[in-house]
Amino acid sequence: MELDTLYKRSKTGKIQYWKVAVLALTYPTISKESGQLGTTSPIQHKEEIREGKNFGKANETTPMEQAISQASSDWLKKKDEGYKSEIDLGIGHQKGGVHHGLFTINGVAQVPAKSFEEILDLVLPEFNTDALGNVKPMLATDWNKVKSVQYPVLVQPKLDGVRCLMISDGDTITFLSRSGKEFTTLEHIQLEVLNYILKYENSTPERNVFILDGEIYSNELTFQQIVAAVKKQRPESLKLKFRAYDIISTGTQQERWEATVDLVDKIASPEVQLVPTWVANCKEDVIMHHDTWVQEGYEGAMIRLLNGMYTPGQRSRDLLKVKQFDETEYYFQCWEKGLRDEDLIAVCSTSILADEAKEFKAKMVGTVSEKKELELFPIKVDSLITIKHFGLTEDGLPRFPIGKAFRHDV
Repeated sequence: MELDTLYKRSKTGKIQYWKVAVLALTYPTISKESGQLGTTSPIQHKEEIREGKNFGKANETTPMEQAISQASSDWLKKKDEGYKSEIDLGIGHQKGGVHHGLFTINGVAQVPAKSFEEILDLVLPEFNTDALGNVKPMLATDWNKVKSVQYPVLVQPKLDGVRCLMISDGDTITFLSRSGKEFTTLEHIQLEVLNYILKYENSTPERNVFILDGEIYSNELTFQQIVAAVKKQRPESLKLKFRAYDIISTGTQQERWEATVDLVDKIASPEVQLVPTWVANCKEDVIMHHDTWVQEGYEGAMIRLLNGMYTPGQRSRDLLKVKQFDETEYYFQCWEKGLRDEDLIAVCSTSILADEAKEFKAKMVGTVSEKKELELFPIKVDSLITIKHFGLTEDGLPRFPIGKAFRHDV
């Protein structure tokens, strides 16, 4: 079984491909291949599936069924990451007539004849989108991973809320999560923005089509309460506000921020607010703002380079995050595989006492080879593992846990 090959643009605009098949060998084998289109040295990975799952249950699977299920799941995840198939892109082949065999786009033969790469270049979205074609927000790079920053920059507090895109097509307002899921609990915000659209409907209709990038946030609610209020309508949902920090356009960050300020000022609603934004002229300014905001309860700071461009769905060095983490030792229990082949997940416990223990999972840091060695190394249950995290949840579990290292003396 081979699923349709998927394609996506990289951050540099190059075309990347990804494909998966299940091979009927001695054991069913999942075969994956990826790389830049036209490469002679693609990345290849094969995984044997020797056992099915759910033995003795109604949903028991054979090894082959399990392999097909896993491959199909991986394929769908890639589509959610923005990869597209030829069907998604409307690519086909002309059958019959003078243009027989030529590529078609949405049924129209491409004359003169074009190569497959030329066809892909025509139809692949410029921006990274999810499986439904929704634009995805730009992602930030860790400040510590960037050697130099061109000052001055914009700095903003890093909110402890839910990332959200506010999308207006001129008639309706939609709120989408980072993964493209629609939020339906924000009608009180939606109505305020619709009032703005009606106000400018005839005079400046071009103002009514926009995508604001921001966060669903409330300084009256904890992070867990914000998540609950966004997911399901409840009294606390009315406390949620949209905090805008960018707008998706082709301009520079400075131009986009000016447009964001102008738009939010014209919406003129307490339900849609700007994230407090300052100019930092040097590293020391950034640290000063960061430390002040952390003391005020924010997660950290965000840095926006004035000449930076918005790259939807990409991790950008024009958007940097400054975050202060804690490091705590917990008790290692076992390993689990992550969503990606290179991921290694540590299942950890907060205590060695069964009646007090709470489990959580943390992705390990390190190179692929380092994680492979770690997985094969015999580590005893309840060995102490250092977890990098940002505070604790209301349940006492580490937030955003990352497995850093094991204690050397155990």
